[in-house]
Amino acid sequence: MDKLNELKNVAGKLGLSVEDVVKGWYLNHDVSATFLQNLLGLPQESVFLQPLKAGFFSYEGLTFSEELDCSKRVSGVVARVDVSGRHGLILGLEETRCSWFGAAEWCAGYSFDGVWCDEVFMPTKDEYSKIFDNIEEINPALEKLGKEILHPDERYWTATQKNAYRAVLFCKNSQKSLSGYKHGNYRVRAVWTF
Repeated sequence: MDKLNELKNVAGKLGLSVEDVVKGWYLNHDVSATFLQNLLGLPQESVFLQPLKAGFFSYEGLTFSEELDCSKRVSGVVARVDVSGRHGLILGLEETRCSWFGAAEWCAGYSFDGVWCDEVFMPTKDEYSKIFDNIEEINPALEKLGKEILHPDERYWTATQKNAYRAVLFCKNSQKSLSGYKHGNYRVRAVWTF
């Protein structure tokens, strides 16, 4: 217990809570969730110790919750999570329609809702496929925020290019491979990793 008290003192001097420090350890894979829960006596429902799921809200500062916390600034919605439950893709809240060149530029400059534009990119066809696999979790979160939902019948630009003139389009409900001339006007959504 002396080491735990020492941790609390050092964290306090740095203006951090023990939970902030522990969260950093956990997110960087330095210790396991079970170890942290036992060490600190944290409740089982500590959000950062639970695996994240598609449809969770992502807040400025990269914190997450299953329920909307209106006291925090929402920056996106968790769109896909890997098997560890700690890493994946966040879907931006904004959407636009434009050419492929405009879509690439729009994603590169995306800086809405506390997101830094250097973190953001246009999804590939495979990433869109994984995102749309979770549409039933994502769309209710977007609706709760009053944002445009994902449309399975619409075409979205992907970062996947066919050649200098054409790029791959993604449409969840299409049974065939789609591409479009890069000057065409289609939807695009920005994503970033966590």
